[in-house]
Amino acid sequence: MTDAITEIYEEQQRDSGTITFRVEGQPVPLARPRFNRYTKSVFTPTESQQAKEAVRAAATPYAPAEPTTGQVGVNALFTMRRPKDHYRTGKNAGKIKERYIDVPCFGKSDTDNHGKLVLDALNGLYYVDDRQVTDIMFIKRYVGEGEEPYTFCSVWFAE
Repeated sequence: MTDAITEIYEEQQRDSGTITFRVEGQPVPLARPRFNRYTKSVFTPTESQQAKEAVRAAATPYAPAEPTTGQVGVNALFTMRRPKDHYRTGKNAGKIKERYIDVPCFGKSDTDNHGKLVLDALNGLYYVDDRQVTDIMFIKRYVGEGEEPYTFCSVWFAE
């Protein structure tokens, strides 16, 4: 199902001049900054920092020469790994149980935190500041059978 969504996005973007890119791997939400009591400093957890760098690395080849100062729109599709209890065992191991095929992806992480990570990663690369993003759509789904998780992003600029 998620590959079908990606195909729809890619088809829509080809004609519109929108920039699209894909980040392989399990999407990671932006974690809240932490405070170190001993050094009295604030830091971003390593997993969030590495995920932000992965998004930025995937987006950099398609980035404009200069970040825009105008209005921006961002769509992101986050495909997540299914929990183990969604799968059968025994001779049907690896197949998704019927009752879980169309289950929404509620998971442990909030969709908006995944989106915040993408917006922060594109800051200074596609736009000067993420407050320029006026149109946003974030979608979170489970990957299909045999698929690996990924994040698919599209960015467009108002003229």
